[in-house]
Amino acid sequence: MALAASVGAIQIRGSIRLRRLPDLADAEAIRADAVLSENLERMKKDYIAPREVDAQWAKELILAAPRDATTEMDRYLESAGDVLRGKVAAVVGTFTDAARREA
Repeated sequence: MALAASVGAIQIRGSIRLRRLPDLADAEAIRADAVLSENLERMKKDYIAPREVDAQWAKELILAAPRDATTEMDRYLESAGDVLRGKVAAVVGTFTDAARREA
């Protein structure tokens, strides 16, 4: 979802930053699932966690999360609420109620 949105932004000559929220799964659970472990290692190489400066820099935000990662997004929205307040955002996923609370 994020990649598709970023392609659209690039097509209209927008600047983008892709970020990935840290997983909340414990290390043992990740190691026990080979597919998850491999995917997570690849993602860690490609993306960093969001920083406050990213939200300050952005004019618009697109927030997306799979159904099983809403807790990660809820925590991010709670911690970055003040910085995100007043930003234009598109929300994709099942955490839309939390995003509305922080807006």
